[in-house]
Amino acid sequence: MSGPRADEGPQQGEGPAEPTPQLGENNRPWQNWKDESSGPRATLVYVTEMGVRGKRRPAALIYTSDPEIGHFRRRPSDQFTVRRLLKREMQWLLDDLSARGLEALPWSPEAQYDEPIGPERALHYYEQGKRRFVLKRELNDQDKVAFRKLEDRLIRLTISR
Repeated sequence: MSGPRADEGPQQGEGPAEPTPQLGENNRPWQNWKDESSGPRATLVYVTEMGVRGKRRPAALIYTSDPEIGHFRRRPSDQFTVRRLLKREMQWLLDDLSARGLEALPWSPEAQYDEPIGPERALHYYEQGKRRFVLKRELNDQDKVAFRKLEDRLIRLTISR
């Protein structure tokens, strides 16, 4: 398995292991990006909400290993958390999320690549010039449980730095 620390990633038949690597350590700058590792050039965007009841607004957690996509160059803000990953880190993340049900969700067929996203809770996946997404509100109860587990994992990975 490729990943920042292969001994900490999901193992065949065991599910994901803890603790996790520090993905996108030190908020790597996008200028002069160099990544010789192996893995996918991809982007995963989790659209969520932040704030208190009545004053909630959209927010996004962005995990990306693709320097060609606009999300890669986005500046982090109170509404956007950006994790620029090495390709091997992206592979680890996708393996970890797949072990938690990522691929089992009913993803949309290919969507317009550069179409604006948001504000509803969703996962958007970009790779090789293609985009797919899954909207939480369109899921059945069983898929909502799986989606929630993925949400929890992405949030934990973001705040565990």
